[in-house]
Amino acid sequence: MGHCLVSSEPIIVNDICNSLIMSFQDKVNPAKVGGMKSKVNEDIRSTKAYPIDIQENQQLYAGIAEYCNRMNDDHWNFKLEGMDKLQFLLYEQGDHYN
Repeated sequence: MGHCLVSSEPIIVNDICNSLIMSFQDKVNPAKVGGMKSKVNEDIRSTKAYPIDIQENQQLYAGIAEYCNRMNDDHWNFKLEGMDKLQFLLYEQGDHYN
């Protein structure tokens, strides 16, 4: 599968990104893999994650949804019906996702 660059503009500006880091970095837990039967498997994924609930940060969800809808309208015109829960991911030296 090829890669597609749709925009070089930042999705989240540095000030907001730094605020998100400060808000969520102490809430992360080892990330899981495997969908409904998820478990920690560091051979596949070694990172920490925090699921961000929409009520916790409605402005973030609105901004991401607006950006995704705009890119979809400009490039693909898929029928979008929702979005997954956003995750804050903390990758430290040596962490990975294969």
